[in-house]
Amino acid sequence: MGLPIARAASHTAVVRARVSDPIGPFWWRWLPTGVSVLVMALAVALSMDAGSFKGALLAIGAMLFFLAPMFLPRLGAREATLELGSGVVRVKDAGIASQTIRTRDVVAASTARTREGIALALVRKGREGRPLVLDLQSEDDARRVRDALGIGHFGFGSLEWPTKRGTALGFTIFARVAAAISCALMAGGTAQDGLLVLGLLAAYFSFPAALIMMLVTLFTSGRNSPTVALRPEGVAVSSDGRRYQTIPYTHIANARHDALGLHLKLHGGASVDIEAPETVLTRTSMSEGELAHLTAQILSAAQRAQGAGPQAPALPERVADLAQRRDAGRSWLARLDAVARLLTSGAGYRGVGFEESDLWTTLEDHDAPADLRAGAARVLVRVDKSALPRIEEVLARVRDDGARARMRVAVEEDIDAAGEEIDRLDVREGRRQRVA
Repeated sequence: MGLPIARAASHTAVVRARVSDPIGPFWWRWLPTGVSVLVMALAVALSMDAGSFKGALLAIGAMLFFLAPMFLPRLGAREATLELGSGVVRVKDAGIASQTIRTRDVVAASTARTREGIALALVRKGREGRPLVLDLQSEDDARRVRDALGIGHFGFGSLEWPTKRGTALGFTIFARVAAAISCALMAGGTAQDGLLVLGLLAAYFSFPAALIMMLVTLFTSGRNSPTVALRPEGVAVSSDGRRYQTIPYTHIANARHDALGLHLKLHGGASVDIEAPETVLTRTSMSEGELAHLTAQILSAAQRAQGAGPQAPALPERVADLAQRRDAGRSWLARLDAVARLLTSGAGYRGVGFEESDLWTTLEDHDAPADLRAGAARVLVRVDKSALPRIEEVLARVRDDGARARMRVAVEEDIDAAGEEIDRLDVREGRRQRVA
């Protein structure tokens, strides 16, 4: 069923932020590989008359293929402009780190207070678990960015940082270097036959090993490396990316970092030390800036778990009744319509115990249950049709497909069709069994 709403005009807000994205956007990470493939394609395209030059160019392209991605520099933090839309944040004026962040791509997020303001850490699909961090100047700026991406007050999901280079990655680097040396020998062999034979012999062993290890690291995305993860239940520490020790946030008294890594002080005096040293190949471990962000995230999560620090705003209790589901979808929608008729009959919002602003606050609260947001949307649109464009903008920022579908259906004019669709969504989500 489609939402009978004309697409609302997009309202773009702008805020300033400091962007920390060590590994960079997709195109940056694959640029060396693309250049190496281009060089090899150029070599293949040369005529046979090119002779030794053709072979040397092909070997150089293969050497770049194995070696160049290892030495991509870690991107430093940089100032940027964030353009906020409905379901999208465009990072501009940040050079290589300029990119577009969409609601549907965000798989985890967490908010922390820092000395400079508010840090919002985001993980997106295909990002190897490395968070991108937006350092914002105020809580209001952070709220606007979270709202644009459909993120609740404190975030969701699990965020991971690599602490040290894993064994598999070490083998991959070794194999890449061996393959690159083989390519260099073959390139030199265009002038001296002895080097060519030596290069071909080395390539016989190093090429398969390098390609296999590259595939392993590509498909495991570093999951076999030592990591520290922020999960809803606590800080999870792993030495191999498979077995984790979880430290509940309520057990953490303090957190700090230094050149050796992260140090957690627990209530009762115990401590947990997590090694995170800098390495020559810095993209394989945390930078000092990432370590500082992680420390701030852990401290903020521990404070929230222990009742300290800012808490998420509470929703009005009377509005919560809109989500009560004791019967089928149509009956629920009819009850919401009855509330709307009461509001338009002269009793006004005071007659139902909440204000219009309470409904908008509920609808735009990304932590609120889907039924509650859907109920608020239906009441608002039944009271005033002009609310439709604003509701459409909210829907564009909803991350969860099921919640978005439920909210869309709830504002349908045809109550019978909408009720049937709500029932189908209930069955699909396992809330109730289909009644014959």
